[in-house]
Amino acid sequence: MALATVASAFIAGAASSHAAIIAGVTYTYDNKASLALAHGPDNNYSATSDPNALSGALGNLTDGQGQAGVYVPGTFFWGTPELGTIYNHADANIPSVPQPQLTFTLPGTYNLSSVTIHYGVRTASAVEAPSSADIAVGGGGFANHTGFDNTASVNNFGDIRSNTINLGGAVGSSVTIQIRGTQSPLAGTAWLGLTEIEFDGTLIPEPAAGLFLGLGAFGLVLRRRRRL
Repeated sequence: MALATVASAFIAGAASSHAAIIAGVTYTYDNKASLALAHGPDNNYSATSDPNALSGALGNLTDGQGQAGVYVPGTFFWGTPELGTIYNHADANIPSVPQPQLTFTLPGTYNLSSVTIHYGVRTASAVEAPSSADIAVGGGGFANHTGFDNTASVNNFGDIRSNTINLGGAVGSSVTIQIRGTQSPLAGTAWLGLTEIEFDGTLIPEPAAGLFLGLGAFGLVLRRRRRL
């Protein structure tokens, strides 16, 4: 039996419950490149010497607020006391340089079914949907995902929308997301708005998580030996 099949069987047997939204996720800004955190709650996180970093805090994007279908802005969603942050895309590198890049730390090792990115669109203010997102689970390779809606906003203060991306049961304790630009053909005039990012998954108890990681490492050794 293949190692991947064995690992999957152990994980399936060890899963403690059905998939659910994961609470207590923290995150750090790895890269803002030329972006400015122009307006919104995440502007408050500058406690370290790196102004780009949240330093592992429970910030605006993982506080359990700001979901599409639940949150309706009472004023512009990036203004006080609203729930979103907008990022200024005033650079020709958009969308060739993914920004912002964030690494999310989960409170354990999870079998991840999906991630939902909640974002705001206000067409009159040039606040637009992302063009795509690159996602890597547990230090693995990035996969690009589209499906963001950039049609004209309807609500006066902007629409809160969501894009649920299938992660296919990928296993890890961290997830890195790179937002790749906005959908404006003139990116220097555009803004990106985010309100919440949610992960849906099943906690893997520690013994099973360690076994999975061990099987993964053993598989790498076998593959290297076969190449030799």
